[in-house]
Amino acid sequence: TSIAVAAILGKDIHFFDSWFVNGDLSSMRSIHYEPRGSVDVDSSKLSPDEFKLTTPEHVDSGILTLLTTFGYKGLQVLIDGEYQTVKPVPNTIVVNIGKLLSKMSNYRLKATEHRVLDIGITRYSSPFFFEPRYSAKISQCLLSEQYESAEDIEEEKCVLYGDWLIRQMTVFVEFKDFKIPESRKSNIDLIEIETKEDIVTC
Repeated sequence: TSIAVAAILGKDIHFFDSWFVNGDLSSMRSIHYEPRGSVDVDSSKLSPDEFKLTTPEHVDSGILTLLTTFGYKGLQVLIDGEYQTVKPVPNTIVVNIGKLLSKMSNYRLKATEHRVLDIGITRYSSPFFFEPRYSAKISQCLLSEQYESAEDIEEEKCVLYGDWLIRQMTVFVEFKDFKIPESRKSNIDLIEIETKEDIVTC
């Protein structure tokens, strides 16, 4: 996958090799969605639009997400300002661009904003989140022609992926009580939460 990403971005196919040496943060999940009406949860604070969703609008944090929906409907992607349903196609996977890949391309590639509708029946999906190791050095200037490898970028122009990821996660309610390790706290506190596309000159 890292070879494909490098090729897409016009880099040598081994450009990102160092990001995936000695382990990475990639993960795979199995997700079980129950219809809103079938669970004993107080939904009184949800708006009518929110009640229709089992997963609200968001973008994934990593490089790419490879997703199977097992033929279930419900996944919607934001296209030209409107959410459109992704039609399930047998024996295929959905590929979403993550926030990191968008950042690395200086936002030439747009992260896939998506959500999941309550379809009235039990629903399953399984995403694979393709992510580098914690210590991978990331920057919006990474694709500058002067860099022949992801490891070439100067320390002052980058942050560690793990630090950046933790900072982005703090906006999600399920991580509101997450305790940032003291050894990384000073670094993480300096990282801005990315809520808009800030293009920089490299």
